[in-house]
Amino acid sequence: MKNARLEEFRQVAYKYLGRAKDATFELTDAILLTRNIYSLADLSLSPIFRRKWPSIYEALQDSRPQRQKLMQLYIKQIPAEGRPLLAGDHTNWSRPDAVTLQERTYEHSGTSIAGNKPITIGQGYSTIAWIPEKSGSWALPLRHERITSGESPKNLHFRKAVTRPMSLLRVERLDVQGNQRVSKPLWLAWAGEEMPPLEEVWRLYLRRFTIDHWYRFLKQRLHWTVPNLSTPKQCERWSDLMPLMTWELWLARDIVTDNPLPWQKSQGNLTPGRVAQAMGGVFAVIGTPAVAPKSRGKSPGWTPGKKRHRKNRCPIVKKTVTPPPKEPSIAV
Repeated sequence: MKNARLEEFRQVAYKYLGRAKDATFELTDAILLTRNIYSLADLSLSPIFRRKWPSIYEALQDSRPQRQKLMQLYIKQIPAEGRPLLAGDHTNWSRPDAVTLQERTYEHSGTSIAGNKPITIGQGYSTIAWIPEKSGSWALPLRHERITSGESPKNLHFRKAVTRPMSLLRVERLDVQGNQRVSKPLWLAWAGEEMPPLEEVWRLYLRRFTIDHWYRFLKQRLHWTVPNLSTPKQCERWSDLMPLMTWELWLARDIVTDNPLPWQKSQGNLTPGRVAQAMGGVFAVIGTPAVAPKSRGKSPGWTPGKKRHRKNRCPIVKKTVTPPPKEPSIAV
């Protein structure tokens, strides 16, 4: 019975991947079972990926994940009781050397480039996620999409809703003697339903950092920034798979048996990474909705004598309005 919910989720998500859904779905399973890769093609070596390595690139070229329907599927997994806690943030996919990739912009980065500026050249992605627990590192993204060159992160501004009521909170950190530990106070805004007690608000605010854990997991374990894709559309289709895999891990957390590496200690409350380490046993039981590949012969390859043309170099897009510094938002 515990497997049924995950199996049903995978069946529905499989249908929402559009064309090339078989290769795309096997690609997600290969990601979950592969801890380290050096290139995107390495995922074709996974025993769960039954196709050849070119199918990976064809999947990202041909697939059409239905982002809105997938988000609705994620929302259905959120319990109806209680008030959900949502957090929003944005991160960068650094591509400073991809001179032929369109829509590259200057993005905030924790690691600086030449000139000691905290920026990088690449693409920005905005995320809104459900924070399911009062503690721990789980953040479940409902939407993870690219910020175009004409947009700013999340576009969360109240300029078009000047009459919307809100509450402002001033937070000051004091030492034992009652003196301020930080010279500048922290200002928070509350908009929406009735505000919880103040002793609860600051705890809710601290949970916003959970989405940073997901960004680290996204880049280190789900291999989000490994492929050097050539078009923004390919990048978006690849990025649409990241929330899907995270939700699979969340639904599997209660049915997996902890499988620690030799140097790891056993855990009771499993993190996303620890659940991923045990997903092989789950896939062996529930199987996959993807259809086995059919032989189609060998591709003829490049036509002899056909000219090859270099791709055009694309300029870096400098936004007219500088986005605000990276500061996650939170809503309940």
